[in-house]
Amino acid sequence: MYSHSGGAAESLCLPSDNPKFTEGEVTGYAFIYGAEYEVSYLKDDRKSLNNHKVPCAVCTRREKSVVKMFPAMDNCPGKFSKEYTGTIMAGHHGHPSATQYTCIDKDPKAVNGGGHIDQNGRLFYSVVAKCGSLKCPPYKQNKELACVVCSL
Repeated sequence: MYSHSGGAAESLCLPSDNPKFTEGEVTGYAFIYGAEYEVSYLKDDRKSLNNHKVPCAVCTRREKSVVKMFPAMDNCPGKFSKEYTGTIMAGHHGHPSATQYTCIDKDPKAVNGGGHIDQNGRLFYSVVAKCGSLKCPPYKQNKELACVVCSL
């Protein structure tokens, strides 16, 4: 959960039906939560997905061994092939729980039937540039960063 000070930083893609469990009970454990968008707008006047559940996506390619996200880019370098472009999202800088930067597709979707319920599990916020240690220009203060996911 976004308010916890520990726990995993990596997001996982869980199966949507027939999950498997191990036998027995444990006394020390970590939690896993669903994820939701925490945005009041997305660029290009797209419908807000605030508090909607984030669907899972796994990028796989036949005969390709590398899939990589390139931040602040919208085209792939060198011999990489473009899979999709989007916006970088991550946990809020003021929340204690660590998260990873994730490239969310430029046309994001919500989980079908997931509803618009504010349950605050793992939260995805748009990532913007913060000038100072990040050189501006070329970066621009408080501008959303693009991303591209590429394969090789």
